[in-house]
Amino acid sequence: MEFLPNNSVMVNECVYDDRDERPIDGDFLLPEYCPDIAAVLKCNVTPYIQSRQLSADRLTAEGTVSIRVLYLDEERKNVRVCEFSQPFTSMFTLKNGVGTMPTYTLDTAVEYVNCRATSPRRLDIHGAFSIHLRLCCATAVPLLTDVNDDGLFVRRKDMMSSVPMAVAEKSFTINEVLDIGSRAPVETLLRTACGIQTEPPRIMGGKLVLKGVLCLKNIYLTAGDESDTEQVTHEIPFSQLFDAEGLEDELLCCVDMSVAAQDIRITPNQAGENTLLTVSIKVNASVCGYRTTPQAVLTDAYSAKCPVQQETRTVSFENICAQDITRHTVKETVDLPAESVDKVLDVWTELSPPNYRMTVTGGVIEGHIQMFMLARDKDGQVGYYERTAEYTLPCQSQKGTVKAKTCVLRTDFSQNGSKLEVRVDILLTCQWVESQSISCLTKISADESVAYPPRRTALKLYYADEGESLWEIAKCCRTSVESIMAENNLDEDVLVKNCMLIIPVCG
Repeated sequence: MEFLPNNSVMVNECVYDDRDERPIDGDFLLPEYCPDIAAVLKCNVTPYIQSRQLSADRLTAEGTVSIRVLYLDEERKNVRVCEFSQPFTSMFTLKNGVGTMPTYTLDTAVEYVNCRATSPRRLDIHGAFSIHLRLCCATAVPLLTDVNDDGLFVRRKDMMSSVPMAVAEKSFTINEVLDIGSRAPVETLLRTACGIQTEPPRIMGGKLVLKGVLCLKNIYLTAGDESDTEQVTHEIPFSQLFDAEGLEDELLCCVDMSVAAQDIRITPNQAGENTLLTVSIKVNASVCGYRTTPQAVLTDAYSAKCPVQQETRTVSFENICAQDITRHTVKETVDLPAESVDKVLDVWTELSPPNYRMTVTGGVIEGHIQMFMLARDKDGQVGYYERTAEYTLPCQSQKGTVKAKTCVLRTDFSQNGSKLEVRVDILLTCQWVESQSISCLTKISADESVAYPPRRTALKLYYADEGESLWEIAKCCRTSVESIMAENNLDEDVLVKNCMLIIPVCG
């Protein structure tokens, strides 16, 4: 007697999870308009994925890595910047191809960067960055989900599985002309920080409405003989409409957004002063709608009559229980980097990968904030400093494992005597996921030609230990779990204490 797969179980299967490391190598000459280098302060590297193409057997990501070097000019009193870019292409070969409803994330990370001036006009830059691809597909797994045989006992397990039902991707550009207000006109942009805050998506008339805010901060060198460093912040609201076949109200929609390119130019006003910034930010956005349904599988089987052979397959189930997007503000007070510091010119921050931890009052997300500072001393010389602080953010307590992602929306600071007060706005995205890999039955073979010998007694005694499973006891004794529970007045299938059981014998 043989039982073969009689149903298909839907799971969201991870078919690719790997990273591609790309080098940064170059001997760069300063543009003619840049003053000579006296000292390198900081080299910032930012990879931008500008386009993505998924085919039957590969995913290709094309983009540009931006290299911005902050340095001191010959007088060591002003911060200058030079910018270079290098195109890159990352190709991920999918050996097993792409299945139904593919969903993926592409994350970039800078591995390391070394920068040194080999002459007043030349920079030697070496480093590496990586692109991490995780791709999943909705997969129908053929399994045994039911068996119609009185002499065969099967163990069933209900699993919750979140499967993508609708996927949409869209790239859009945010264009604005921003006024810096009453501040001094701009000579040169030194640094730009850009963060995206999104609201929970809404489905209206079969379309998805996505709203959010682009948080933009520009640090610049003022024009004129007495140049100084200034900063200006803006928050630009945006709204986008997505077409995605299959989007329904009851689906759980997950959104992933990233800056694909940014172009910010200094523009004169009507009086000819450089007080306007022409902003063009390209954003890549992807939306996936998940439906969660119970999936019944068989995990074990035995017979009271004859030996049973099994074939199994390990299946991974992922249940997205909940998600939450919140904005938090972290305030840190640190000592000024040196007694000689007269003015802090700029502070920017980066966050370490977040960790989740349970406390007495609930869950928290914690990590480290790396602070980078430019400061001018009493003699007018500019220096670069780094500081580290810890952050802790409140987090809901939900079932499952937390997948947390953080990004800096903006960083502000104020100088108070010998102290520096830093305020960091952080966007926290949490997703609670229950993941479990279990061995499921794909085939059962019962060899009736080798029957067990008849039983001589109708009952037997079994001395059980705390924590033993009634399923394993019933399997060993070739009887049913239900008969053991009924005979011993048990309500649970795992024993809570040592005891003697009366085992009804089948056959």
